[in-house]
Amino acid sequence: MEEKKQLNLFIRIVLWIVLMILATMPMTVVMLAGTEHAVVGGIVLLVLLAFFVFIAKKSEILTTNEHSFLGQTKKLGPSIGWAVGGGVFLRVFVMLLALFANLQATENDQALQTLSTQASPVLMFFAMVVMAPVLEELVFRGFFFKFFFRKYPILAFVFSSVLFTVVHVPTDFISFFTYASLALTMAFVYYKTRRIEMSMLTHALNNFLPALVMVFFM
Repeated sequence: MEEKKQLNLFIRIVLWIVLMILATMPMTVVMLAGTEHAVVGGIVLLVLLAFFVFIAKKSEILTTNEHSFLGQTKKLGPSIGWAVGGGVFLRVFVMLLALFANLQATENDQALQTLSTQASPVLMFFAMVVMAPVLEELVFRGFFFKFFFRKYPILAFVFSSVLFTVVHVPTDFISFFTYASLALTMAFVYYKTRRIEMSMLTHALNNFLPALVMVFFM
């Protein structure tokens, strides 16, 4: 029995690593597609999105009939309220932090800014506002809460937030704190509503304004 548990844990870790690597692929697709092959890039992104949704559905991470593996979900209206509130809070928090702490762009942000000048605006916007929220929330929130720390949500909060932060390449303590705050807020929305779709919405709202400015006004 103990060997079976170890094997299951090993399989889950390997699967998470594979999904985490795939979750970083949208920006690579956007970069390779450029503006000349935007249609092909769009098709690849849609296939990748469909694959993640399929995995999430098969893993029972998505909400079904007002239930998720976390239990009875909060009603849709209040859930959307929590998600929107989380998104607004994050935007205000990040802007104030950048204003008072003189926050510099991280390596991740700089790479996105450079890519935005070379890529299809539509693909770039789609990758930031749709692909990143869906893929990253499934990998960092849904997967951790269900497959690693289902009985220990506090550990899911901590480990998923730390890994999310590290993957986004913080360059100093302030940027580390910023990404960690983003991760913790989205995890809170997820746990509060019991709906992974709501943390995706919070994530999308947080990315929307930067994506709009970066892609269409820079």
